[in-house]
Amino acid sequence: MESFIRDVAHRIWLKNLKNASFFMKESELDSNHILFNNKKISRVYIIATVIQKFENDDNSYAAITIDDGSSDIRVKSWKEDTKLINNFMVGDLVLVVGRVRKYEDEIYISPEIVKKVNPNWELVHKLILFNENMQEEKEEIFEEPGEIRFK
Repeated sequence: MESFIRDVAHRIWLKNLKNASFFMKESELDSNHILFNNKKISRVYIIATVIQKFENDDNSYAAITIDDGSSDIRVKSWKEDTKLINNFMVGDLVLVVGRVRKYEDEIYISPEIVKKVNPNWELVHKLILFNENMQEEKEEIFEEPGEIRFK
């Protein structure tokens, strides 16, 4: 039996997701991804507020636009996957786990999981992101030649 290893869903600010370089998969073993801080990111874990919603007439396509305070991005689904986002309304705070995709010049998220969350989880999510950013800035300071090093 073949084992399947799922890619890690990374926490990332939407601003960083949208500004990162996007790479199409080069082989069957690879996946579409962005490159951010020397990490290949193909799946994301986002907590954000729904600011816009769209469903077409025959329910074969639906999209929500979410905003995490740094930027916004669309979460798009087709056919039977539209049920993942149909129940959300503008103003809902949602957790989105999904794959990073690109069509024409738009980076968007293809959802795997979408659920409404308590606002306290948004605070936890942002604290984790702030902590990761502080660690990355600290590492950059240590990498600079001739800089003062703190312990």
